[in-house]
Amino acid sequence: MAQRRVLGVSLGSPARDFRAIWTWEGGTVEIRRLGTGGDVERARRLLEQYDGQVDAFGLGGVNVSLQAGGRRYRLPLGERLCSVPRRTPVCDGTLVKKWWEPWSLRMACEEGGLNLAGRAVLFSSVLDRWPLAQALEEAGARVLVGDAAFALRIPVLFPGLRWFYPFAVTLVPLLRHLPLSFLYPQARGQHPHAGGGPDGGAGVAQQRGPGSRAGGSRQRSAAGGADRRWRLSVGARACWPPFHGAEVLAGDLHFFRRRLPPRLDERWVIGSGLDGADLALLAERGVSLVVELGPVVFPSPDGVELGPIGCPSPALSAPPAGPGGAGQGRRGLSANLAEAVVVAASGRAACDLGAEGMRTWCRRLGFRPSVYRFPASQAEAGIPISGRGVLTAGTRAKGVNGGCYLAHESVFRRKTTVGR
Repeated sequence: MAQRRVLGVSLGSPARDFRAIWTWEGGTVEIRRLGTGGDVERARRLLEQYDGQVDAFGLGGVNVSLQAGGRRYRLPLGERLCSVPRRTPVCDGTLVKKWWEPWSLRMACEEGGLNLAGRAVLFSSVLDRWPLAQALEEAGARVLVGDAAFALRIPVLFPGLRWFYPFAVTLVPLLRHLPLSFLYPQARGQHPHAGGGPDGGAGVAQQRGPGSRAGGSRQRSAAGGADRRWRLSVGARACWPPFHGAEVLAGDLHFFRRRLPPRLDERWVIGSGLDGADLALLAERGVSLVVELGPVVFPSPDGVELGPIGCPSPALSAPPAGPGGAGQGRRGLSANLAEAVVVAASGRAACDLGAEGMRTWCRRLGFRPSVYRFPASQAEAGIPISGRGVLTAGTRAKGVNGGCYLAHESVFRRKTTVGR
């Protein structure tokens, strides 16, 4: 039986590091993740050090490219890191996001009996997962595009991909040159217990990485201004308006974590790379269902536990793991690690496999989505899904200080107060 090795090098937090072994009919794949906490130079050294010693690298915390429709925009930092290894292929998860995750979503809906038609889906970043956002729209969901709100902290939501596309193709060629720390939550922001914000997430000033020129005081001031523009009072607690009225949260959870409201009763979450601490956090805040699109492994300190082939989708009666770290309980593989496992097992570059080849190898390896259902007894009285209105063009939710904006028909409209 073949024995392969995969190393994930991530710009994210070392607190999420783990080690596990995935077993399949053709052998085993040892998977290890090393986070650098936003240290680009250390990531470069790891790629250089292990070049030729592992069968594939997974590159996390940065994309090689962003996608808007049929267009791709290369990110300079991702390209530089990918060019470091000379012998070992580097996978950033782009092709798993393109060819596997939409198919995995359809499988989860069919096998789990999930109906997304008519549901309001708040998508953290469609530039990161455009094919998945398309699959959600094809399933009948109403996708609210949150790239501007979560990546740029600009109070704008786009009601669908066709409204967002003209802005994306205009601005992304310029935005791709911004420091990574401005666009993506690294290091402390990727750990649910990092602290710093009112909701337990890291503040913007804690997200600085190499290349960020803004000083801490200026960043804190900018973050406070963004919070004031977006704050929506719900009783004695506060909820960021983009979450208000959203029935489903989809995309990268790291974008959401800093702004998660205190209660998410009866919401659904769709994502990948979720560990036990993520699931416990979501269950604690009242989420009723989580769809993990990637394969699930069971990490252990010595890496001897095996990820079962085709493990069934579990129904959980309690939060699966405490906040003790990524080494406890189950963990979903992020897209870059899943792609690296496919490349290591197949011995072929991901781009050479094609769409059908990628899906065939994912099925052969035993990849499948997992659906976690949390009992209603865990939910407490909180923010209702409906009854306060969804953020739609031309209206403003009651209680929003300073107003919110939505892009609609190529214009930004200030919202007017909704009567009760």
